[in-house]
Parts: sequence; C-alpha cells; structure tokens
Amino acid sequence: MTQDELLKLAERVEALDGPDRTTAEQVMSCFGWTNFSGPFATDPAGNRKFMPDPTASLDTAMSLVPEGWSVNIIRTADSRFGNANLYWFRDDNRIPAKKLHGSAATPALALCAAALRTKAQETDSE
Repeated sequence: MTQDELLKLAERVEALDGPDRTTAEQVMSCFGWTNFSGPFATDPAGNRKFMPDPTASLDTAMSLVPEGWSVNIIRTADSRFGNANLYWFRDDNRIPAKKLHGSAATPALALCAAALRTKAQETDSE
C-alpha cells in the first residue's frame, strides 16, 4: 500500500465504533498477512492460522507497533474513547524524535490507527 492508502486506512480505523472483520483483514494485509478465508489467513511466515483481529484486540494491535517505538495508551474518563501515542526516541534522549497518534472508540482501534501511521511513515522513507 502507498503512504496515502495507509493513512486513509488509519482514518477508517479511527471512524469505527468497534471491531470490524473486513477492516481487520485490510490492516493485517499491510503487515504481510494474505489468503483470507473465514477466520483464517496466512501469516507473514507462510503459516495458515487463525487471523488475529487488531480492531478487537489490544494485544494484536500492540503486535503491529514496530520495534523501538514506545507506546502510551490513554482511556478517557468516560471510557468510551481511547487515545494511543507512539513515540520514537533517538538514542537515550527521553525527548521524542517522532510522535504518531491515534484516537478512536476503543484503545485497540486507536493503537491500530497509530501503528498504521508508523507503517505509512516507513513507506514514505523507502
């Protein structure tokens, strides 16, 4: 996917009210998953398995965060919305060199959107 397509997908994720299987498949395809059929798909290593859903699971959304990024997830006081911030720190400096954000109906959706934005940034630098 292009950078623009990834950013549009992040916006679609943020607009969801809850988990969405079709969007989950689109997200997972950005991270190397293929051959979607029912609840199964082929992972990046070529293994056929149950496809985790980053729109429903905070653990799955967390697995999309690239190595080296720090995560800060905040749930609003009314517990209806989640905000996720991803930070990239240069060396040992605690001032972020990069910050990407997601805001959605749930923390999993917010983190999923932020992870897509990191993927878009990687695509831009290739």
